[in-house]
Amino acid sequence: MGGVPADLGLPDLPGCKSHTQRAMVLAGFLPGRRLLRGALRSADPELLGVALERLGARVEWQAEGCRIQGVAAAPRPAELFLGENATALRMLLLVVPLLGGSLVVDGAPGLRARPLGAVLATLHALGLRTEGEGLPLRIAGPARSIPSVLDVEASGTSQAASGAVLGMALRSLRAGGTGRVRALRPAAPGYLAMTGSVLRGFGCEVRSRWVGPDLQIEVGPWGPIPEEFAIPPDASSATFVRVLAALHRRAAVPFVGPIGNPHPEAAVGEDLAALLGAAPHAGVVLDRLGLRPDAFPALAALAATRSGETLLTGAASLRAKESDRIAAMAMALQALGVECQELTDGLWVRGPLRADGNEPVPVPAPADHRVIMALALLGTVLPQGVSLPHRDAVAKSWPGFWEWLARVAEVT
Repeated sequence: MGGVPADLGLPDLPGCKSHTQRAMVLAGFLPGRRLLRGALRSADPELLGVALERLGARVEWQAEGCRIQGVAAAPRPAELFLGENATALRMLLLVVPLLGGSLVVDGAPGLRARPLGAVLATLHALGLRTEGEGLPLRIAGPARSIPSVLDVEASGTSQAASGAVLGMALRSLRAGGTGRVRALRPAAPGYLAMTGSVLRGFGCEVRSRWVGPDLQIEVGPWGPIPEEFAIPPDASSATFVRVLAALHRRAAVPFVGPIGNPHPEAAVGEDLAALLGAAPHAGVVLDRLGLRPDAFPALAALAATRSGETLLTGAASLRAKESDRIAAMAMALQALGVECQELTDGLWVRGPLRADGNEPVPVPAPADHRVIMALALLGTVLPQGVSLPHRDAVAKSWPGFWEWLARVAEVT
């Protein structure tokens, strides 16, 4: 589409959701009042803010970010509703009992379907009983036994391990000493590195080392705790800007983030280079995409514009995100006339897109923010555009997505 401007609409990227939620959990249980400058205010952080208030903290959204007065005592017993916020769910289910609290948690239908096996196994290792294997879930804290090294399964998702690391760090501040978590076979170690980075920003010492296939993380002691923490721009949102540039062969707007940003999506440039550098009919293999779960739909969309074959693999964990992202992208791309086959851990894709007709192509898609964003980008390269359901899903991570895209392409 020739109308796409060279500056890609000068996107104002939102704050990183992953950084925001980790920082909110820490600030919610630290003594004192602090500002999370640039915090993302979207559906997930707002739900987490309400949950933290029910547990005893005070959360105030301001123009410059989120200001939180933490609860330094044991969290209040609380009943929480977390919508579709799986990160907050898995973190709070471990942080709260480690700090001596009790809670009942429930969520929307999509969250109820998310696997909780790693969290439940860790709670049982802490001497806690749980009713059932899913939501709603009741946890009666405090944790009864703390092993010298808390093992957490991380082969499917790192969120439970991140919650354990945050909980053990907060516990070490209150009780003194250090805490250790061993993330077993982590599928996405970059998110654990991000958790460690946020902890360091709050004054907690963090030391990580690999023990065979497992990542052992030691937290504590703490130094001075700053009154302000800066949330970086969201690398996941930046991925969609970079993919739009690739779709239209524009120079990507540089992503400005912290030096050495551990966010896994910051490494998507290697995937884009492989796709853009390949000959038109050449095969391309993108592997280990489970490390970049938010980029997968966008990369699959870009692959759909190629006449060559693209293999996107190493992403089995994406079947348990907000949607089954592998199945969702296969269904959507097939509706657009793209040859596409599901693999156990990814997709085989061969384009190009169908470009016939005058009416927008109706594309089936789940209410998954990253899937909707990726398919919207594809609509900018089809003359007739696309028609998508669940437009509001993008509010989960980038409330201004449609406003930005409207500056780039015709959006109705």
